[in-house]
Amino acid sequence: RKALPPPIAAVETFRDPRDEVEAWLVGCFCDLLKIQRISIDHSFFDYGGHSLMAMKLVTQIFTEYGVHLKLRDIM
Repeated sequence: RKALPPPIAAVETFRDPRDEVEAWLVGCFCDLLKIQRISIDHSFFDYGGHSLMAMKLVTQIFTEYGVHLKLRDIM
């Protein structure tokens, strides 16, 4: 337990996606993290995301939008 990071600090306000691209990304985050809802202000990594999941995200972004990102862009 000592090695675990501190609990996620609550975001005071929840912000929904502002456009369809953010909505799509939030959906990808939720699918990968197996959660129901995430604010655009929440961190992918604070919710359990890791480098392998981030690579899946990079692949999904390329497949959907044709944008070439590197892992370090996500990190």
